[in-house]
Amino acid sequence: LQQRAEADEETPFFLCVGFYRPHTPFVAPQKYFNRYPLSEISVEDVALEELDDIPVGTLNPKIIYKDMDVSTQRLVKQAYYASVSFVDAQVGAVLNSLKKTGLEESTVVVFISDHGYHLGDHFLWMKASLFTGSTRVPFIVKVPGLSTPGARSSAICELVDLYPTLVDVCGLPSPEHLAGVSLRPLLEDPESIVKTAALTEFRHRYTGVHGRSIVTERFRYTERDEGVVGRELYDLHTDSRESVNQAANPDYSEDIIKLSLQLKEKLGHPKLPSP
Repeated sequence: LQQRAEADEETPFFLCVGFYRPHTPFVAPQKYFNRYPLSEISVEDVALEELDDIPVGTLNPKIIYKDMDVSTQRLVKQAYYASVSFVDAQVGAVLNSLKKTGLEESTVVVFISDHGYHLGDHFLWMKASLFTGSTRVPFIVKVPGLSTPGARSSAICELVDLYPTLVDVCGLPSPEHLAGVSLRPLLEDPESIVKTAALTEFRHRYTGVHGRSIVTERFRYTERDEGVVGRELYDLHTDSRESVNQAANPDYSEDIIKLSLQLKEKLGHPKLPSP
């Protein structure tokens, strides 16, 4: 960054900084562990019945730990939190360098992750699922003169929206083949809406089952092998933990039809007529 600051101010630059943490093994300096006393760490109270209505063979058995005792759960969560705080400090060092070199007010900054992480919900202690714990990621964008510091948005967006957003705010041409959309409207007004659903796909490494899931403002809907293996529907308004699969509930039959059509459209299928 210092070299960039000393170079021609008109010369654009792109810097990609990657951090391995938080990732197993959860290693960080002791001072970050000290921030999270084990006695203050809560654990999930998960009922075994939560797994009963999930299609068989769709979860990786290697990340399901039904018999993990409470003390071990607290240790794992403490180590995960410590790793997150450790990385947070490194991100802060990068941002401080931007400020010290005078580049802060002319540089777009993006912070993202490639996946989330389960910490006990559904007895899961890793990634590799189509639940929100695995599919939701940090997505922070700062554009000098455009975004408002500290502003938050609950609008739905996807990682494929990052490229269109960057070329838009940087004044570069946008290729026609891009799958995402520019999030500039959200940067200008966090209350705006750019899309109504986000798509996630995951193929089970051991069974080969292919899952496709969309999340909307109210629902998460998932089809396994195009519905042959099974479907899942979670009403996020009443079940934010995604504990009760409503796919077999007749009260949601119309919602399932609409969401299935919406999923096909997200996958690039021709627009289908309304049911």
